[in-house]
Amino acid sequence: MQERTAIEAEAGCLPQVLMDELCVRHTMKLSEWIELGGTLGVDGLEFYSGFLKDEPKFLETARDELERRGLEMPMLCCSPDFTQPDPVLLQREIEREKRMIAVTAFFGGRFCRVLSGQRRPGLSRTDGVAQVVRVIRDLLPVAQSQGVVLVLEIITRTITGNIRSSRRKATCSSRSSARSIRPGSG
Repeated sequence: MQERTAIEAEAGCLPQVLMDELCVRHTMKLSEWIELGGTLGVDGLEFYSGFLKDEPKFLETARDELERRGLEMPMLCCSPDFTQPDPVLLQREIEREKRMIAVTAFFGGRFCRVLSGQRRPGLSRTDGVAQVVRVIRDLLPVAQSQGVVLVLEIITRTITGNIRSSRRKATCSSRSSARSIRPGSG
């Protein structure tokens, strides 16, 4: 694989239109997505935590397939719910996010996208935001120790196209802006 940091990757691709196949129906294997992604002319393939199996052999195989095709995995997209009112469920979300940070580092990724959570009846916006900020700030040292930057992603410009390989489609974005969450940032 070329020597460069993930932040230098010019174009990455997240298979948004293939999420059902990869995560819900499981009619597409990650290896098939990597093979397809290797034909798109991008530098890297973003992964979503929902189509990964947290098993060493699975992860090693995926990393090897990326490397064989000269691709990076610059960002792992996760969907934690940090507005969980139940402390046990919230802790599960936090532990899962810690593991996904480690998986990001395993793949050589630089970024791990986090979401804030859900709007919930009985949880005010102020309380929900305060809980999310607390949790993300508590995760910063974990991410930093792994060389991973947590980001809240705001897509500002996308290039959408249907790229076909037989019956497969993928949506690619050329660049997205991501604001890093750093200790002490408001």
